[in-house]
Amino acid sequence: MNNSVVKNNEKTIQKFFIVIAVLILAVYSERVIGRGLKITALYLLLCLSILITGLVGIRSILYKKDQIHYLYLKIAIPLLILFSFLLPPGMVPDENTHLKSIASLSSQLLGVEINHKATLTYDEYRMIYDNHWDEATRLNIKDVRKYVLSNLRVKTNKSFVALDRGSSAKDSMIYYLPAVLGLSFGRIFGMNAIISFFFARFFGMFVYLALTYYALKKMPIKKNLFFGILLMPVVLQQGMSISYDLMLNSCSFLAVSLGLGFVITPEQSRNKKNYFLYFLTAVVLIFVKSGIYSLLLLSPLILMTKRDIKNINYKQVGFVISFIVGLIAIRVLATMFTYKPVTFTNSLYSMLPWNDPKTQFMYSVNYFINHPLRLPYILLNDIRVHFGFYFRSAFSSLGWLNIQLSTALNYVWIFAFMCASCFDKDSNYIFTKCQKTIFALVLMGIAALVQIGLLLIWTPLGANHISGVQGRYFLPLILPLFMLISTSKNNTSKIEGSYLKLAFLLLAIIESLDLLYLAF
Repeated sequence: MNNSVVKNNEKTIQKFFIVIAVLILAVYSERVIGRGLKITALYLLLCLSILITGLVGIRSILYKKDQIHYLYLKIAIPLLILFSFLLPPGMVPDENTHLKSIASLSSQLLGVEINHKATLTYDEYRMIYDNHWDEATRLNIKDVRKYVLSNLRVKTNKSFVALDRGSSAKDSMIYYLPAVLGLSFGRIFGMNAIISFFFARFFGMFVYLALTYYALKKMPIKKNLFFGILLMPVVLQQGMSISYDLMLNSCSFLAVSLGLGFVITPEQSRNKKNYFLYFLTAVVLIFVKSGIYSLLLLSPLILMTKRDIKNINYKQVGFVISFIVGLIAIRVLATMFTYKPVTFTNSLYSMLPWNDPKTQFMYSVNYFINHPLRLPYILLNDIRVHFGFYFRSAFSSLGWLNIQLSTALNYVWIFAFMCASCFDKDSNYIFTKCQKTIFALVLMGIAALVQIGLLLIWTPLGANHISGVQGRYFLPLILPLFMLISTSKNNTSKIEGSYLKLAFLLLAIIESLDLLYLAF
């Protein structure tokens, strides 16, 4: 193809995206004016930052031809910061619980813990209870934002308050470490609770960006698919939060990326640095969510071919055995030194007739041993009842599931992921049917274990579906799931990678504008 044709195609693409951008702005402006929204300086600044991010991304894709991991940083950094301000402290799911845990760990680290109780500063205590963080249904994003803005310059109260709950287990420092360091940084320098909270978010955000950047850089296949998943609204929300979800998601993505690289591109991937990172990733995964997602570490074994098996030597076998023994030893030692017996005496659904909060009317392992058919029935019925909820809460439900972005765009995301998986011109590796089957069974096993965990912890005895499960719990599975959907090597219907990048960028910008509209 000669240069004149390439230039004409680029001009056509540019005109197309300019028209799309103008249409988006027109529709968005009409919504704002129609609602009578007062345009403040903060609103205008945030809106311009979103549009500038989009323009920088388009320029990087069409003109500078940046490598995809550099492009990701240019887009993700401003969007993560933007999400952090649009979803103020307390608006990300379970941030009240996570802040208490992080504050407790920070107090242990700084040596100010009181009587082995979770210890917060007075400012942190007031921030939680002034905003009713423990009553999620009462949270309103506008009220929380007003509180945050009005208390940014409040003088800090350095006194400490001990809550009526035990201190956080020290092994949770493994997945809370970035946020703990951020909060401790704010405390040491005498900053108030609001600013310290943002430091906790920014420290976590930095670690999340570093891990996902490296995972995208080392991903041997389906880079455009991975790029799109990283720009999903819920993934961005969890990536800027103080929740351990940011470590869970980033380490899951890194585990899949490095695991694929060990098998598909062994010359580039098999080195001491990647082995060490893989081990650290494994340590995090065996501690978060009871180690359920550590099954993703099996990806190198699943993808091994007969030729790979024949070429295995004793040194490699010894390395794998040492790797597994080391992980088990770390987990066992941590459990021995931090174990605390827990008794579940109530449920989130105490109003239901079959659940008395003063007793232990909850599902148990023993119950399912005596009623073996009950478990598969509840699992399948839960999928039937909650599938739509899981779908929305994975793609478009932000905050405490009370900020609903465009549901129609969920299907556009799915379509874009399908295109990136099946027709990406940059991907040549094809999984065998056996590999797809085993990988699919592993993913189904992880999903089932997530459901069973919430079934035993939160679901009252007698319920026919599971309580407490949300779509964001399945985010680590989205990448390997769509990777399994691929066409044959002989398929000539391929899509240029730049088109896919532009599509994902456009979706991320539209979703960000939608969040800005709803947040104000």
